[in-house]
Amino acid sequence: MLIGRSECSRPDMASLRSALKWLTTSTGLALVASAVATAVAVVEPDARWLALPGLGVFVVIVAREADAGATRTRVLRADLTAAVDAVRADLEGRLDAEVGESESWVDRRITESIDTLRARITSAVERERSVRSLSIAKSLGGDDEPVRVLLLMTLHRSGSTRLFDIFRTHPATRIEPTVAVWDALGMRGRRYPVAFSDLPKSWQAIEVEHDKGATIAEIPRADLSVVGAAWALEKAHPEFCDFDADRFAESVAAMRADGIEVEVVYGVRRPIDAMWSMVAFQRRQPTWYARLGTVDLPAWIERSISTMVDMREQVPGAVIDFDDLPDGGVVRSVASRLAPGWSDYDVDQWARFATDATSLNRPQAAGAGFLGESAEPGGPDGPDGAWAGLGSVMAAADDAYARLRADAG
Repeated sequence: MLIGRSECSRPDMASLRSALKWLTTSTGLALVASAVATAVAVVEPDARWLALPGLGVFVVIVAREADAGATRTRVLRADLTAAVDAVRADLEGRLDAEVGESESWVDRRITESIDTLRARITSAVERERSVRSLSIAKSLGGDDEPVRVLLLMTLHRSGSTRLFDIFRTHPATRIEPTVAVWDALGMRGRRYPVAFSDLPKSWQAIEVEHDKGATIAEIPRADLSVVGAAWALEKAHPEFCDFDADRFAESVAAMRADGIEVEVVYGVRRPIDAMWSMVAFQRRQPTWYARLGTVDLPAWIERSISTMVDMREQVPGAVIDFDDLPDGGVVRSVASRLAPGWSDYDVDQWARFATDATSLNRPQAAGAGFLGESAEPGGPDGPDGAWAGLGSVMAAADDAYARLRADAG
């Protein structure tokens, strides 16, 4: 019973203590004074004047408490509103982030799907075009086996494609549809650049690699008379025979033993110019010879041109420098040998025709930056000094170039 009474009385005692504590505040004391003054005014008639200030104080206290309550209510409402707004902003932010991430994911998936579809379509179109071109080339090959071959063995970035097209305008030359002559020469690699293949208005079908067809632009031939069988025209780089001059010479000797007349023309350029041209093209088309870094280019050029020196020692031939294009003296000399009986006037007529037909405006149609604007090359140290420690390589390349140029013609 004592325990029960004690537990029941605790809330009352707590309430009493809270009330007594409030009465000790200024507001509580003022309220007590007000109540006392009012009580005295009721009990003592002579002290009725105390009723007015007592009631006044009471009204003021009540009004102040009411105002304080309203203020507390406003503060509480503002705090609650701010808290709700914060929660709402947080939720909206999270929702926006999730929606944005979802939209980004959807965009990525759509882009990936489109890219994949585009790649598949492009691949399918290229395969179909290759098969069609190869079929046409095969159907044209096999007739009139060539008895004459003109091979342009050239340095990379030496104007070799233009040189090739220059001689395509000669009425004594033709391009073989298939790789038959290419194989006989012991070559591998692509016979014509990708940048100039399969372009609009390209109708000449050839086999550019084993079992791979492409179309290339038809080059008009000068309307001049020639006598004798046509020369099958091919262009290669030393890498196409694995930089093996002995194997190259053996292939030429074997063809000559079979009764085929083979003439080789070597196309060169100052090594430093060729190196910087390779740098410029790689910047325009990073996939071109991507396996070769900038620091590798001097050794590549040196190896190529040194191989050409070895080739020419075993298979002599004219040397056409980049600076001779399009109608220099050596170009004219080779053109004259292809067409015995031509007069100087005929050669001049052909040179003007070839120059116009192989204008440098071609890269605008080709795209891929195969040919760039003419510009002065940089110094021997290379881009950002990449070639600074390659003085011996540069010297070897220059020496090989000088040996080729010494008795060019």
